[in-house]
Amino acid sequence: AKALLTLSGKPAPTGLESLLENVTVHDAQLDIARHLFNAEQAAVLIGSQAMNQPELASLRALANVIAEQAGAKLGYLSEGANAVGASLAGSLPHRGPAGAAIDAPGRNSGSMLTEKMAAYVLFGIEPEYDCANPGEAIAAVQDADFVISLSAFATDQMRDYADVILPVSLFPETGGTFVNAEGTWQSFQGAVSPPEEARPGWKVLRVLGNLFELSGFDQVTVNEVRDELAAQTSDLALSSRSEWRCPASLGSPASGLTRIGVVPLYAVDPLVRRAEPLQETDDAIAAAAYLNPRTAAGQELAENTRVRVGQGDYTVELPVVIDAGVPDGCVFIPHAVPGSDALGPAYGAVELEKIDA
Repeated sequence: AKALLTLSGKPAPTGLESLLENVTVHDAQLDIARHLFNAEQAAVLIGSQAMNQPELASLRALANVIAEQAGAKLGYLSEGANAVGASLAGSLPHRGPAGAAIDAPGRNSGSMLTEKMAAYVLFGIEPEYDCANPGEAIAAVQDADFVISLSAFATDQMRDYADVILPVSLFPETGGTFVNAEGTWQSFQGAVSPPEEARPGWKVLRVLGNLFELSGFDQVTVNEVRDELAAQTSDLALSSRSEWRCPASLGSPASGLTRIGVVPLYAVDPLVRRAEPLQETDDAIAAAAYLNPRTAAGQELAENTRVRVGQGDYTVELPVVIDAGVPDGCVFIPHAVPGSDALGPAYGAVELEKIDA
């Protein structure tokens, strides 16, 4: 951002210059800035790791500045295949369908868990794998008075926290529509029928809405749902740009060790997690504490040493794996895999304690 401000000669947004005052631009960063600035068509993409960071607001603000100064397009590599579609449908607590403002916003998923609700409805969600803070999520659903889980699978842990499990179909067994990151609508039909008494999830929600005598639950086909939303969003122009809000600070390097909690390729949803052939590939990363040789030596740890990993109130025991690709001062502990599913946030401070043999 600082290099591009120098190259472009454009004025900096309010407050940014003082924020960047003590930032030093290195040659590698200047080369990237020149490449962006001189490109005929450039794009700045915010990926899923950035979107899972506690500092996302600051990263997004700086990404906007970089795109603006370089004359580049700004985009998001969203979490999951239908994040845009879910947003258009009104899944955000402060927005209705087509992005309409809501007078009385609801809670986001994080506050639902920290405030310990009396009841939860889990739609295709396994809290131990699909939440940003699995330890906190499991504690919340276990403490709740009533939990309904709409799931294609039933596990021993799910039976422990759920009072009712309603069987719903997987994506190949139902019709629907994806809206991709470009904003293109892509509809599809189910390839096979759901097994036994499982039903498409949208139909289960529709019946529940009917039983509670709620309005807006009268559709007979999934295409009717799509068409209603399409009519409301037909004049909506999608944009990745956001209003400039100057970050309070750019933060400082954390003391101690920082966890990197990437979700492995074959841990992203309930179906691939249970595909044994996929779990036997190199892309299925097992739970372990991955450190580079320098960081491991500083912690007096070696390959296969057992360590107790702590994040606040949550601890697990994992083996150490030496991996030169992990940055200094960091521990790569994959998220959403068995073995790390009782820890806290995917990104943040973490402590390692060697377990004596």
